[in-house]
Amino acid sequence: MSPENDPPYRTRLWALFARDAHQAVVLRRGPRRHFRLSTWDTHTDRFTHGQWMTGDVTLYDLSPDGTKLIYWAYQYGMAAVRRRQRAEAEARPAGETYDPVSTRSRRRSTAKRAYRKMPRYLRDDPAWPQPPASRGRPNTGVWTAISTPPYFSALAIWPSFGHWTGGGWFAGSHELVLLEGDCGMTAKQNAPLPRRLKIRPATLTERRQMARYGAAARPLYDGDEAGKPLASRLQAEGARWVDWTYPAPTGDLLFACDGRIWRLRNWQGPEQTDLIATATMIADFRDMTFASLPPPASAMSWGR
Repeated sequence: MSPENDPPYRTRLWALFARDAHQAVVLRRGPRRHFRLSTWDTHTDRFTHGQWMTGDVTLYDLSPDGTKLIYWAYQYGMAAVRRRQRAEAEARPAGETYDPVSTRSRRRSTAKRAYRKMPRYLRDDPAWPQPPASRGRPNTGVWTAISTPPYFSALAIWPSFGHWTGGGWFAGSHELVLLEGDCGMTAKQNAPLPRRLKIRPATLTERRQMARYGAAARPLYDGDEAGKPLASRLQAEGARWVDWTYPAPTGDLLFACDGRIWRLRNWQGPEQTDLIATATMIADFRDMTFASLPPPASAMSWGR
């Protein structure tokens, strides 16, 4: 675990594991606000690296078969806001998609940021004015999206109301729950929503509890109380930063530390020692450089 080849910044990793398939997604961060999405075949340990995005990204859920991802994103600065407002205002040629990853514009926008001052406790009050549901919200740089990993380019986008709304989960293979009110349910579609997909807003109880009944399995992150014993063990064995640990259903222990992912086969349980020495490094995410990557046509389709 020598740091001699480490980049001058910390490479952080997050992951979600599909419930019904040998698929996972990995979100890499570094440097600063640069994020990259990758897919992981957990049966063969093959990784496919995809798009980058600058801003802030949170993984919310992965579909049971691992083919669709729900994420929340926020891009900083008015430049990003102007790009989105212009992209929505301009007519696009037939077949061209609105891609928040690569859209560019320098024209100054004069569009007002409606409903900016609404307090959180009033957003569900029927007496408070709401934008028409049929029109939807403008995208001011904060949104929830569903995409085909390892690409951020969205099949559909739901603009968030600042940081007060946003996110969601798969309640089933064809049911999507959004942490939005009725006024935030109108999607901006880059690919027509399939008829079989049922989309509903989260109930008031779900929003208050921020309960996520998602399809994906989540590892134990470095701040989770349940993951602290394993993280402490790995740090005692030489790891500088432990991002997560995941006791897999196969009996293996998967863990991410110092920008790399490791697999310890036939894990014997919390009392086992020499975790790093007996594990195999299966991926190294440290040596990556930002590059623009357009999505293939297959990534902009809902599939079957």
